[in-house]
Amino acid sequence: MSADDHFKKGYEYFEQKQYQKTIIEYEKALEIDPKHYKIWYNMGVTYGMFGEHNKAIECFQEVVEINPKVVEAWYAMAVAYGALEDHKKVIESCEKAIELNSRHERAWYNMAIAYGILGNHAQEIECFKKALEIDPNNELTKRKLEAAKKK
Repeated sequence: MSADDHFKKGYEYFEQKQYQKTIIEYEKALEIDPKHYKIWYNMGVTYGMFGEHNKAIECFQEVVEINPKVVEAWYAMAVAYGALEDHKKVIESCEKAIELNSRHERAWYNMAIAYGILGNHAQEIECFKKALEIDPNNELTKRKLEAAKKK
């Protein structure tokens, strides 16, 4: 089987929520093609699904090493760092995602949350405002912005 065959089979397992089998297929694919960043990305997502955030981060780091312009890998890394409560790394990863796509609303939102947790309320407010420029109808972001203004 080719790397793409294992990748497709792994994705089928992923859709069936058979995450261990997914990982096995992705690992087989990477043995054949270790520079296939989409496999690394999907494997990271899979690890994240069952709370293996450090392993997810390792996978996303492989993605950006192979192709540093994969916005979603930077964002997914930020989410994984958030799950580990490493808020400085959340900010760093969101900044990379935003460098590549300044309209990445979720990156602005998550960066705002991280700044708020770290006590930098001016930056928190600015990031929420940026997120609202992109999605002005997001009620959660509106509420978070109003709460941040009261801190």
